[in-house]
Amino acid sequence: MEDGARSEPTNLSEIEALLQRPDFVMEPKCWETILKYITAGGKPQHLIECLSDSYVGYAQMASLVCKWLKLVEDPSDNEVAASGAGMSQAAASQQQPLDELTFLKEITQQRFDPGQLSGVGGTPKL
Repeated sequence: MEDGARSEPTNLSEIEALLQRPDFVMEPKCWETILKYITAGGKPQHLIECLSDSYVGYAQMASLVCKWLKLVEDPSDNEVAASGAGMSQAAASQQQPLDELTFLKEITQQRFDPGQLSGVGGTPKL
């Protein structure tokens, strides 16, 4: 195996562990992994249990929160903030929209710790 390259799950227990990750059913390679699981002798009923039990719905939750924020956002807040802070109307209108991408970007910026990634894909720090 090359340094930094992820190995593909080969045995049934590795594939099951992958299928049990939160929201794995939303992953792009889910179908490919399902086929590997069945080919490796996995039971379809257990496959369905793994995928449904591990479903959390993070993407749908983020979408719902953004919709709630749009509902409670007061359009006059932008005008008040612009006049109170000395910003122009153009600057106030250039605020980022309340959508899923913006919401997830803000959460990532708040919670991301680059120190936790040290050693990933290379030689681990000792």
